[in-house]
Amino acid sequence: PEVPTSKDSNHTHNVIAPASTAEETISEPSEYEVMRTNAIAKQDHAIQAKLEKVISYTKQTMVAYMSEEDLNRLCAYVAEYSTGDTLQKISPVKVDTQLKSIDIMHFGWNIGKAFGRKRIHTATFIKNVFAHTLRDLEISTIERKMSNTETKCIVELTSPQY
Repeated sequence: PEVPTSKDSNHTHNVIAPASTAEETISEPSEYEVMRTNAIAKQDHAIQAKLEKVISYTKQTMVAYMSEEDLNRLCAYVAEYSTGDTLQKISPVKVDTQLKSIDIMHFGWNIGKAFGRKRIHTATFIKNVFAHTLRDLEISTIERKMSNTETKCIVELTSPQY
């Protein structure tokens, strides 16, 4: 076998020219881009952490009063609600008769406050999700009575710790 000479190896290795310094500068993210990416990641993390706390609250509060299937659906609806999107297809969840409409309204108030949502949005959300329990109440009544503390209830109003 022939041993390649230094003249031969030069021809095979220098086919690609090194990138110019102008191109290298363009490919490096600017300080702004780095800061923006970090800030967005931090916001996303905070949103995710808040959602996880609200889902945990939902499970702890409702587990004794509904089936596993309904609880899983409720958690999915809460996650959707947290994004501000209008829920498209809702199959209402059923809760034990121990929970009264005031309990559902308090639950709604608590999660609505955690997500910083308007009362009307929260009232509409719980009216749709807990359609059976809230069947006799208008959205305007739910909106007005959500934070009422005069009635005996199981689900207490909480100040959000999220």
